[in-house]
Amino acid sequence: MNNSNRIYNEFERKLQFDMSSHTCVAKEHMKKTIILIVLTIFLASCSAASPAFTPTLTETASIPQQEVSPSSSPLATPTSTITPTGIPEREIVVLTHETPDQVLTAVNLQLEEKILELTAAAEQLSTLEAEANLLKTQVVKSEDSAKDDENNNSNSNNNNNDGFDVPSNVYVVVTTQKAVVYITKRNNDAGYPIMEPYVPRVKLEPARKAWVYKSSIRADGNDTFYESYDPDGNAELKVYFRAQDIQIKLDNGSPSPTKYPSNVAVAEFREKSLVWVQKGTDDGGKPIMVIYEPRIKYQGGEEELVIPEVIIGTGGTHFFAIYDPDGKSSAYVREKDVLFPLFWD
Repeated sequence: MNNSNRIYNEFERKLQFDMSSHTCVAKEHMKKTIILIVLTIFLASCSAASPAFTPTLTETASIPQQEVSPSSSPLATPTSTITPTGIPEREIVVLTHETPDQVLTAVNLQLEEKILELTAAAEQLSTLEAEANLLKTQVVKSEDSAKDDENNNSNSNNNNNDGFDVPSNVYVVVTTQKAVVYITKRNNDAGYPIMEPYVPRVKLEPARKAWVYKSSIRADGNDTFYESYDPDGNAELKVYFRAQDIQIKLDNGSPSPTKYPSNVAVAEFREKSLVWVQKGTDDGGKPIMVIYEPRIKYQGGEEELVIPEVIIGTGGTHFFAIYDPDGKSSAYVREKDVLFPLFWD
């Protein structure tokens, strides 16, 4: 009995100890739970009270890329200012509503537009210069011929003869193409001279001054020749020019040929023709010719003063420069549109 009581008491004591231990553990867990709840509430209240709080980013942290609408927020393009030490001092943000590719494309388009405007302006300037030169030529041609002859009587001989004492039976001429020098080989059965080029062949380039006797010569083949006159009197051989290679400047020509340089000739239009101007040059250095705008039209039979030196344009077209009083021709006519009459009259 005593043993039973002792065992019972020992069991009761142990039971009380175990209950006490479990109670302490439970209390400890409850305490930790309460502290965790309080800490959570505290952190939440701190976050609500400080909305501008920004966490510090470590080297491995990344900021999410926010989509930006072009209509609401511009694109930020950073640029750097370099300090004397070579280290960027700060970043300057340049704002634009377009992407870099769009901005570059827009700039290129504007540049091309400006280039086109400059090209058009240059072409307009060229055509205006051509028009002004044509007008100056017309003014010179329309001057009172009587007044001009009076002013030039004193020096007309010098203008035409370069100071030589040229007899009255001699004409001043200008070559309208390469003028080959001919000599008489013999006469044919009808008594007309048979002409052949002088050997070694001698040519006068276009727009060159020369003198011939006024009497023409009908040669074999019904060609017309003029005997060349040598103003210095040193020629021992009779040589001739074909009539088709020269233009004779008459003293009473209109306008007076004494008013113009020796390389100028009168051209007559075969049919309706236009004035051309130079737009530029091609890769081979040849002038690119275009029709002058507003168009200046010549009718067949009209005359114009030109310099009979062929200018080969791009594509192989031949042109003559229209005479310009300032010596800088900027308007042209096509070679095939004109012919040179024998006499400037």
